[in-house]
Amino acid sequence: MSVKKDFPRLRKQGPRYYYDYGGKPRKWEPLGKDWNLVYRRYMEIEAVASTSNTVGWLMAKYVSSRPITLRPNTMKSYRQSEDTINRVFVDCPIQEMTQGLALRFIDEHPHKQSARNGVLFLKQVYKWASDRDFILKSPFQGMALDNKSKRDRYLNDSEFLAIREKLKPVYQVAADLAYLLGLRVSGVVTMKFSHIKDGILSFQPPKSRKPITYQLSDEVKVVIERARTLPGGVRGLTVICNRNGTPMNEITVSRAFAEGAKKAGIQDVRFHDIRAKSASDDAPTAQGRLGHSDSRTTDGYLRKPQVVFPIKNIQTERTKQTNVKKSL
Repeated sequence: MSVKKDFPRLRKQGPRYYYDYGGKPRKWEPLGKDWNLVYRRYMEIEAVASTSNTVGWLMAKYVSSRPITLRPNTMKSYRQSEDTINRVFVDCPIQEMTQGLALRFIDEHPHKQSARNGVLFLKQVYKWASDRDFILKSPFQGMALDNKSKRDRYLNDSEFLAIREKLKPVYQVAADLAYLLGLRVSGVVTMKFSHIKDGILSFQPPKSRKPITYQLSDEVKVVIERARTLPGGVRGLTVICNRNGTPMNEITVSRAFAEGAKKAGIQDVRFHDIRAKSASDDAPTAQGRLGHSDSRTTDGYLRKPQVVFPIKNIQTERTKQTNVKKSL
């Protein structure tokens, strides 16, 4: 992310951010260090400064109205969706947005999932605006997007092991923890050794509404011990860390896994597929392991092909019955 390029008038000095109103004398408003709070205030200022009848303005107003307690990953998702929509519809008058425009946007977008997520976000924004009488009626009312863009890639055992073989030890530990515990990459990089006590791992992964308590199996204990002996001069507080002991970035781990897949010659794989594999390989226990309150959410992670059996052939059964009668 480039502050200067992606956020006009947003300035950064050291760890702190400021909004530059311009003018003479120059006026800067301090926004603080917390990026989510910075982004919220930035969008609030931009919403006031921008034309009040455009899609860009409406999204900015929606984001600035979100509660401060919103999770960082949710705000990150909002930013990504907002950016996707703004690239095409930032100056589109609010009343000129239609379902047809949104569907055509998805059809013609090179990244279907990003476009679909953007439209779902826009639908959410318009409903919020309609509920508060900013607009008379949402053009997305009754709109249902099909599930063609839903990911159904199942990472089988041989593929997972082949990729794992191409990873450095630290990324092997990350992949193993993601599989055994059903964690997202954000959960893997935020897990701390202090979360483990008396054979129990208890912590609240990002995006989870409440802490999850895992009974550590022998396999997980082995992986944790491997993490303690990883190369590096300093062992950090987090299980996965850089050589200097600092926590590792989500993107770094995800990219390393993608690079391992490329070296193994395996296509269309991402780190998040490990979480789906964990759910699919042991479906009966998946809901608790993944931290879902609704089983329907877990069902979306079940991708392993189900083996079904054909019924018995009628002719074969009749032949058996005939042979039995003859033997009598």
